[in-house]
Amino acid sequence: MSKRVQRHRQVLRPLLRPARGQQQTGFSLLEVMIALVILTIGLLGVAGVQLLSLQQTGNAQLRSQATMVAQDLADRVRVNDGAAPSNEDMLRIRNRMRQEMGEDANVTVTTPGNEVVVTVTWSERDPFAESGRSSETFVLRTRSRR
Repeated sequence: MSKRVQRHRQVLRPLLRPARGQQQTGFSLLEVMIALVILTIGLLGVAGVQLLSLQQTGNAQLRSQATMVAQDLADRVRVNDGAAPSNEDMLRIRNRMRQEMGEDANVTVTTPGNEVVVTVTWSERDPFAESGRSSETFVLRTRSRR
């Protein structure tokens, strides 16, 4: 090796090596704290998404029940040649709905002409509403045999 290359090595070696007291052997407390804050924010986000998912699953179940009640009542009207269900049947159905869908649940059946209109209303959780709940309505229209 030339003297010039050796000289450059001697000059650069101390610059490339860390000083004796400044060798890093692990994480600093600040790095650990920042990592924990980022992890906590991520976990809170995941928990929020999970909570919203559970609420929407419950709301979807209420919609399914409303659809089944409406179809059941429309079938009853069709079987009875277009006559609306009796008051006793409606009371029994409303009581069952209120047990399954909450106290706000209600159903009405009207038979204008040869048409059957079943309207189901209920209350479900809504994170965007002021009260935290919103009123939902499902309307089923079909023809009867009349």
